[in-house]
Amino acid sequence: MVDAQGYKTDAAPEGWPFGMEPPAAPAPPEDLSSLMPLDYLLQVMRNPEEDKARRMTAATIAAPYVHPKKGEVSKKAEAADAAKAAAGSSKYATRRGPQLAAAGGKRVP
Repeated sequence: MVDAQGYKTDAAPEGWPFGMEPPAAPAPPEDLSSLMPLDYLLQVMRNPEEDKARRMTAATIAAPYVHPKKGEVSKKAEAADAAKAAAGSSKYATRRGPQLAAAGGKRVP
């Protein structure tokens, strides 16, 4: 009525108090062929039924692809910022024109 692993067999009568119920058959695997790796990692990370360590690992791997590092700037943007800083700090830099306003503080068209 109970097999070597302690599970109830099919021959056990209904309501047999000894042994454990056999585990349910595993679900068939999902079709993941159209899923991108990042999508799969995000799916694992957001699944509350997954193990916490597995969810944390998925989040750690996916984070650089979703959130860039703070302060990470491309070389082109760095060069543009350097050019702006150099142009604005010399005595030959272009300056803003005068603000035109009437005596009462109203704008002049």
